[in-house]
Amino acid sequence: MHASTNAFATLIQAEIQTAEDLLGCLRQEQEALRQFSAEALEQAVARKVELLEQMAQHANRRAEYLHSVGCPEQEVERIHAFIQQRAAPALPAWRRLVDLAGELDRQNEINGSMIQLSQQRTQIALDLATPPEDKPRTYGKKGYTEHNPASFTRAKA
Repeated sequence: MHASTNAFATLIQAEIQTAEDLLGCLRQEQEALRQFSAEALEQAVARKVELLEQMAQHANRRAEYLHSVGCPEQEVERIHAFIQQRAAPALPAWRRLVDLAGELDRQNEINGSMIQLSQQRTQIALDLATPPEDKPRTYGKKGYTEHNPASFTRAKA
């Protein structure tokens, strides 16, 4: 393997390791969300921020390397084609990195959905716990709430 190919493979392996760590962290975050554990969630989020910063650094180094060897494009398909032509031994690692990126995206979507559901539940609980206002309100022509003694809420779903 050419020295340049070794350097690229080393960059990709470091990025894979960080991506795998991030995937584990996102799964810990999911478990913390599932268990409603604020402490575990706080730890997972702090670790996630660190790992995301590392991933950004890896991506910048990869982009700099690819640019330095004549591959200025940062689209996955173009990088894949470039690796096939110039650094074929690194292709399995590149494929693993691309697969990990997909896994990270899916796990992040799951966690985001769990957070959104938790926020909705919290808002419902707050709405139920908050006494209704003494004065019913409606929106006026300019979008402001106005007191309208003729309007009132009979029930809330």
